[in-house]
Amino acid sequence: MAARRHQVPPPLSCSPRSALDSASHQDVDSILKQFRSCTRRLQIALSSHRLELQVLERLYYKGKNQHRTALFWRRVVEIRRYGDRLQKMDAFNLVENIRLSFWGDTTLHSTKVLKGPWTHTPDVKYVRFVLQRCADCRQLMVKVLPKTFLPAII
Repeated sequence: MAARRHQVPPPLSCSPRSALDSASHQDVDSILKQFRSCTRRLQIALSSHRLELQVLERLYYKGKNQHRTALFWRRVVEIRRYGDRLQKMDAFNLVENIRLSFWGDTTLHSTKVLKGPWTHTPDVKYVRFVLQRCADCRQLMVKVLPKTFLPAII
């Protein structure tokens, strides 16, 4: 799994809107509307996760010498490590970049540009990469979820 942790995204290349079949334009419009609300919810969830990770980091810093040999401390260390891995996957920026790619170059965006119609479509290779990284994030969360509810005695 170490090979999948630090993957560099492929270069993002966009095709103009005219390259896509005009029958698909309404589908893309509705998907982009859902995508915007999804990225907002993801941003809120990840900012909450970041705050909780900061609290956990502080608890770890304060108790690492005192509780180093305790069994429950192994769980704290493990959850801290998983939280760091999830944060380093940078899921929000990947998802936001793919959303912004529908308006062309992702580095030159303002809120005014995003209110206009979409002008480009990202290439399939980049979309597949983002989908795979999202699946990896989900797989990591599914792996961590049961460990967060186990009693500290185990």
